Amino acid sequence: MLDFGAARLTLTQRDKHFAAMYTPGFAAPEQYEKSPSLGPWTDIYAVGACLYVCMGGRTPQVAKERVVDDKLVPAVRAFRHDYSRELLELVDQCLALSPDERPPSLLAIQKRLMETAYSPPEPRSEPVQAAHKLVGWLKGLTGGRSS
Repeated sequence: MLDFGAARLTLTQRDKHFAAMYTPGFAAPEQYEKSPSLGPWTDIYAVGACLYVCMGGRTPQVAKERVVDDKLVPAVRAFRHDYSRELLELVDQCLALSPDERPPSLLAIQKRLMETAYSPPEPRSEPVQAAHKLVGWLKGLTGGRSS
C-alpha cells in the first residue's frame, strides 16, 4: 500500500536516494528496521490497520512502540459488539507484530473474507450509535446487525 502524500513527495524529489516514508500507525514493525525485510506481509499489516480504523477505532499504536509496550486494544475486544468474531480475528492477525503470524497473502485474506461463515456480533446490554460512517457498510458486508 502506498501513502499518497509520501508518493507525491517521492515523485517531486530530484535526489535518486529515497528516504523511508510511511504513515505511523499503518507502517509494519519491519519498516522501522535498518535493513528491513519487506514484502506482502508489510502491506497486510497496513490492510489490518485500515480495517481497524474503518471499524471505528483510532489509528493503531505506532508499530515500533508496540514492539516495546503493546497497548493496542485487539479488535476482538474493541469491536466485539459491532462485528463478527471471525472478521475481528482476521484484523488482529493482519496486525500481528511478527510477519510470520500474519496471513500469507492478500489472496488468503480475500478467500477468508468470502468463504467465512460469520457469527453475529456479541450482544450489547444497551444500544450505541455507530461511531464511523463506514461501520454500517462493514456490518452489511459481514452480516452484522445495525445499531
